[in-house]
Amino acid sequence: MILKKAELREDQEILKNCLRAASRVRILDRFLTWIKTLEGVWFARKDEIARYALETRQITPHVERAPAAVSGLPGTSGELRGAAT
Repeated sequence: MILKKAELREDQEILKNCLRAASRVRILDRFLTWIKTLEGVWFARKDEIARYALETRQITPHVERAPAAVSGLPGTSGELRGAAT
């Protein structure tokens, strides 16, 4: 099978991107391994974070945000829940 130069370049780019991704995964793995050795680090799921925030409401920061159309953030904002904006 003979590859045209353009096809070869495309294959080389795909290979380079795969190698870059593998390198990023190794770096992330090393970082997480190191973080796990530190005291006081908590790896929490989103439900655990939400529960903690509700249990520690007095120290948990709360920010009122503008409507999604203004802020550019996805999801609903205070005006749909009846809160003042």
